[in-house]
Amino acid sequence: MFDQLMKNGSGLLESAEPGAEKDELEAKLTDVEKRWNDIKQNTAEHGARVNSALPEAEKYNESASSLGPWLTETEEKLASLEPIVASKDIVEKLNDTVRLIREDIDKHRPERDAVSEKSEAVIGLTEADGDIIRSEAQDAVERYDELDTAFATEEKELQDVLQLLDQYNNVMEPVEKTVEKVDAALESQGPISADVAKNKEDLDNLKVGMNFFFNRRGSLRFTGS
Repeated sequence: MFDQLMKNGSGLLESAEPGAEKDELEAKLTDVEKRWNDIKQNTAEHGARVNSALPEAEKYNESASSLGPWLTETEEKLASLEPIVASKDIVEKLNDTVRLIREDIDKHRPERDAVSEKSEAVIGLTEADGDIIRSEAQDAVERYDELDTAFATEEKELQDVLQLLDQYNNVMEPVEKTVEKVDAALESQGPISADVAKNKEDLDNLKVGMNFFFNRRGSLRFTGS
């Protein structure tokens, strides 16, 4: 249509007599041609931006739509974790649960990075909704980072408690054995007799056991402090 218009206009110019009307017609044709070329250029540039933005937008939407629900689910898992107590079995079970969640957090890090990177690419290529996309992406990235930090803290606390429980058990085991030995020694003591040497031997054996017990108790008290 445009080409036909320009062809007809050129034909009129060729047949027109020189003068103001011909000059006016020529100016109009020149203006129309310029405007048309500007429209073609702008349309081409817009199409190129759309073609560039579309793959980035698809990647962003894919990552964002997956990351959002997962964040909500994992935040709920964090909130529902059992409290840390002084029981090795319970702490080890809790540690296994946290370890599985940690693996899941690391597995979703590429989605977090994609939301951060692709959102900026989409914003740079689009002309609308930039503030909305930036806000949504920033919120998702911040939630992921806060979740990552919270679980790192939980992991450290669990490891600290497990270490303390191991230290406690290492001290308690010989202490309990010593108590059993002292109890057995007391039960094996016969009635006090006139045999002074025998009484002295029994007393010395009892002192050895009691001294060992109190030394271990001191270590236990230091470990638990």
